[in-house]
Amino acid sequence: MEPSQPTAIKLPCWLLGPEMGQCFGRSDIFSLLDQLLLPSSTTGTAQYDASHADGPRVFALSGQGGIGKTHVASEFANRNRFKFDAVFWANAETESKLSSSFNKIAAELGLFDSNDFGNAIMGRNRVLSWLSKPYKAARASECDGDAPLGSTDFANWLLVFDNADNLDLLANYWPAAGIGSIIITSRDPLSQRYMWNGSGVDLHGLDVLDAAEFLEHISSADGGDAITTKDALLLAERFSSFPIPLMRASDMLRQRNISPEELLDYCQERHFMAEIYGASTDEGAASSHAEGDQRIRDAWSYDKLKTSHPNAMRLLEVLSLLEPDCIPEFLLICEPEDAQFLPAPYPASRESYEAARAVLLKSSLIKRSIDKQALTIHRATQDSVMASLSDNDLTTAWQTAILLLDRAWPKSNFNHTRWSRRGQLLAHVECARNQYFKLLLEPDTLPEKLILTFSRLLVSAGWYVNERGNYEQVAAFVEPVIPLLENSIPQSASATFALADAHFCLGATSTWLRDAESARLHSERFLALHLAQTPSGISFSIAVAYDEVGHVRLLANGYEAGLEFARKSIAVFETLERDLGMDDPCLRRGDCNANFSRYCAAVALLKLGRLEEAESMIMSLWWRQERIWGPGLMNKEVYKTGLTISVLGSIRTMQGRLDEGYDLHLKALDHFRQTLGNSHFHVASGLVRVSEHLQRRGEHRDAASCLEEAIDIWRLRPSFAPELAQSMNKLSQVHGLMGNPTKAKGLRLRAQSILREFARNQRRPLASPLSDQDFDEFVQFWAWY
Repeated sequence: MEPSQPTAIKLPCWLLGPEMGQCFGRSDIFSLLDQLLLPSSTTGTAQYDASHADGPRVFALSGQGGIGKTHVASEFANRNRFKFDAVFWANAETESKLSSSFNKIAAELGLFDSNDFGNAIMGRNRVLSWLSKPYKAARASECDGDAPLGSTDFANWLLVFDNADNLDLLANYWPAAGIGSIIITSRDPLSQRYMWNGSGVDLHGLDVLDAAEFLEHISSADGGDAITTKDALLLAERFSSFPIPLMRASDMLRQRNISPEELLDYCQERHFMAEIYGASTDEGAASSHAEGDQRIRDAWSYDKLKTSHPNAMRLLEVLSLLEPDCIPEFLLICEPEDAQFLPAPYPASRESYEAARAVLLKSSLIKRSIDKQALTIHRATQDSVMASLSDNDLTTAWQTAILLLDRAWPKSNFNHTRWSRRGQLLAHVECARNQYFKLLLEPDTLPEKLILTFSRLLVSAGWYVNERGNYEQVAAFVEPVIPLLENSIPQSASATFALADAHFCLGATSTWLRDAESARLHSERFLALHLAQTPSGISFSIAVAYDEVGHVRLLANGYEAGLEFARKSIAVFETLERDLGMDDPCLRRGDCNANFSRYCAAVALLKLGRLEEAESMIMSLWWRQERIWGPGLMNKEVYKTGLTISVLGSIRTMQGRLDEGYDLHLKALDHFRQTLGNSHFHVASGLVRVSEHLQRRGEHRDAASCLEEAIDIWRLRPSFAPELAQSMNKLSQVHGLMGNPTKAKGLRLRAQSILREFARNQRRPLASPLSDQDFDEFVQFWAWY
C-alpha cells in the first residue's frame, strides 16, 4: 500500500527550463500562448470535477530542430511564472528523462518523504494525482475529502513537455484532468492534435528583422563590436533566420576576424557550412559557446536518422539538392521498372517512399501540401544536410536527383502540352545544375551514361526556356554541356548527337537574340557533327540541320542562301518519306521540325518576290500538316501550324484576297494564343498582321488596340527592339488617321529613338530622316508573315 502523501504542498513551485537568454520576435506566438494558457480569475470552482472534465489547456509548439521551440516555451514559462502557482519543466526526450523529471517535481512539491525519493512510479503517480486535483494544501484525512472547496483552494499550474518527439511516451505522464496548462515542444506536427482539445503552431524561422536584431545583440554580447543592421539583414536572409546557425555565424565573425561579406563568400564552401551546422570534426572549429555547440549537434545531427531510416535519409539528401519551395511528388515516386536504376537506399517504390516521407514529416524536416501533392523543405535544413554528408554520399545523392529529374522530364521538345510539367521541374533542374558546379563534382568520377543523361537534361531544359521566349536564360543551361561532352567522356555517337543538340539549341537561341555570328557558328557545327556521323547524308537530324543553317541565312537577309539550304532540307525529308513512308512516326509526329524547312522556303520566296512558288510551297506544307492535324490545322499542341496559317494569310492578302487573308491571320493569332499564351512574340507578330487588316478596313480603334498589345509584348525582351520600334511607328500612323497628331508625333519620335539606339549597338548604318522602309528592314523575317 502506497504511503500517504505529506500534508504540506510546497507552493509556489517553479521548476523552470534552461536559461536561454533574451528571446527575439515571436510576438504573435506569445500573444496566442497568453490567450490560451494563462489562468483566469475564475479557474477554481466548487464543482471542480464537473467543470474541468475536459482536462488541461494544451498548446503544442512543433517544428524542426533548431527552430526555437524550447526557447519560446522557456521564455513563456519564465516571463509568466508569477501568474502560476507552479511551473514544471519535464524533459520528454526519453522515458528515463521523463521519469527523472517527474521524480524531481514530486520532491519539489513536497509529495515525497525523504525516504521515498527515487521511487519513479510513486513519484509519477503522486504528481499526476496532484495535477488532476491540485490542492494548495494536502487533505489531512479521508473526511476532509468530502469538505467543500472554494476557488482559492486550487493551484494553477503550467507543465512543459520539452523535446516530446516520441508522443507515445506522454501517455503515462498525462494528467487526465486539472485546471492547468500544458505546452508540448516536438518535431512531430501531430503534437498539435495530441489531445482533442489541444491546439498549436508550426514554428518557422524568425522574421528577418527580428533575426537581424538577434544577430546584432549576440555579436556585441561579449564586448565586441556589433555588426551593422545591413550586414545583419544579409546574414539573417542567408541562414533563413534560424537562431542557432545565426549564433554560430556570429562566433565565426569573431574567431576568424572576418567581415560579413567574407563570411557569405565562405558559405559557398561545404567544409565551412559543416562548421556552421556542427558537422565538422575539426576541434578548432568549436565555438565559444559550448552549450550552443551541443544544441547545434542535437538539432542538426542526422546520424540517428541515417542508421534507423536509411531510406528516409537518402530521400532527405535528394530533397536537399532541389528547389525547396515546391517539390512535386511525381518527381520523387518511381514506377517499378524505373526503380532498379536508382542507387540504394533511395525509396523507389510508392510504399517505401510514403514510409520514408512519414519519417521526415514526423521530424518536421519537410512539409507536405496535400492539395498540390508537393513537398517543401527549409533552406536551412538543406544546408545542414549537405554539410553533414561525405563526398561519396553527396555524389550519390546528386546522381539520384539527376536520374529522378530525367525520368520525370517530358522528353519531346516543341510541344506546349508538355510545358506545364516542364515548368514545374525547371527550377529543380536549375538547382541540380548549380549543385554540380558548386560541389565541384569531378566528371571522371561519374559514369559516362550519367554525364550523357545530365547533358541531355540541361539541353532539353534549354529548349524549354527557348520555347517560352526567355532566350537570355538559355545559355546558362546549355553552354556548360559543350565542354562537359567534349572533354569529360570518350567520343561516341551518343555523345556526338548530344553535343550537336546543344549547338542546335544555342544556335536557334542566338537567332532570336540577333547574334548572327554565334547563330552561324552553332548552326554550322550542328550540321557538321551530324554529317560526320552519317556518311550517307540522309537522316532526320541532317534535314533539320540544313534547315537551321538556312534559317540563320534568312535572319541575315540572305534569302537566296536561305532558300538553298531549305531546299536541301526538303530534299532529305522527301528521301526519308520515300524510304520510310509518310506515315513514319518521326515524320508524322506533331512536335517535330520535319516541315519547318517548307515554311522557311516559302518565306524566302516571298522575300524574293516569287509569290506563286511561295504559294505552292506553303500549300505543300499545309497538306502534310493536315495529314496529322486534320482540316484547318487547328490544334492545341503545336504552335508551328500557326506559322503555316499566317504565311498563307499573307499570301492571300498579297494576292488581293483580303477577306481570306484577314480570316487566316485572325485564325493564326487565335492559334498562337492557345498554344503559346498571350505574351509570346508570335502573338505580337500576329497582332501586327491583324492590325494592318483593321487599319485597311477603317477600324482604327481596334487596330490601335492590337498594336498597343503587341508593343507590350515586344517590350518584354530587349532583342525585339526593331519589332517594338516598327509597331510604335505603325501605331503613330493609326493615331494620325484618328486625328491625334500630338500622340502620333510622340510615338514616332520614340520609335525612331529605339531604332537608332539598336542600329548603333549593332554598328549598322541608318538613314536620316527615317522612312517606313527603314523600320521594316530591321524586322526579322518571321515577323513579316
